[in-house]
Amino acid sequence: MKRFLPSLLAMLVAAGCASKPKPKLIPGALLTPLEADREFSRLAMQIPPAEAFARYTDPRSVQLVPVGPPIVGRDAIQAGMQGMPPGALEWRPQGGETAMSGELAWTWGDYLLHAPGGDRAGKYLSIWHRTPDGHWMLAVDIGNLAPQPR
Repeated sequence: MKRFLPSLLAMLVAAGCASKPKPKLIPGALLTPLEADREFSRLAMQIPPAEAFARYTDPRSVQLVPVGPPIVGRDAIQAGMQGMPPGALEWRPQGGETAMSGELAWTWGDYLLHAPGGDRAGKYLSIWHRTPDGHWMLAVDIGNLAPQPR
């Protein structure tokens, strides 16, 4: 009985630890999703936003713009942003969270679009997925527009 009780206790502790999945740590994945979003934002201030989005999207990425149909895929997203100069779209990541699995995450913040007809502000929500090599890619980019002043 003396040997049985410690063994039982060890099994219960191990089972309790095993019941909570832990995020998978991938070597070389140094950035959190919020850090990746901040790097992405800085990059879009230095190079044209179309090029920055090309680096952070893939063929499955979706952009849900405030007006119009969804834009699907890296090429389509990049095409829709052609001609925008560096800094034309700036955003400030404010927060986010990563799923317990470590494979999905979301970030949110506000953005400012510098357009020929005047600046437009809004909020955004980005959903990220982790690639097999541990980098975060934009899965879905959702933005809204603040009402224009009258």
